[in-house]
Amino acid sequence: MEEEKTVWQDADAKITRIKSVKGKKLSPSTQMDALKKCADMAADEIMDMLKDENQFTRHVFQEKSSGTVTEIELKTRNIRHLRDVIQAIKELADVVRSLNGLLSPDAEREMSVQLKKLELEARKIAPPDKDGAETGVVLLPAPEEEHA
Repeated sequence: MEEEKTVWQDADAKITRIKSVKGKKLSPSTQMDALKKCADMAADEIMDMLKDENQFTRHVFQEKSSGTVTEIELKTRNIRHLRDVIQAIKELADVVRSLNGLLSPDAEREMSVQLKKLELEARKIAPPDKDGAETGVVLLPAPEEEHA
């Protein structure tokens, strides 16, 4: 019994192979500059978006029957859109902070608390600075002999 091989490609079609190119790798500073530029561009886009005064009162509705999309401005605020903008600003702030090597405020507070704990532990363990300082050890005089 001979098995027939299934050909998935035409016989005349050329097979192109992609080879990995070993080009120059970008230096870390060049990569960081590019990432910082991207973060700046994202911040500029958010600022341009916030210039629109009516963006949070604009609502987009899609009719189920016809599928048409309508845009209406109402007196009520579009809270979902506001939350999305706030989340985008928070994420962008985290990105910029990490690109600049800074800690978030929560991490900074946690680090300062840990540093204070370490300082307290170091004070407990360290010997006193002065020779005459109290160490917590009481030296008693030697007992006198009464059998003499």
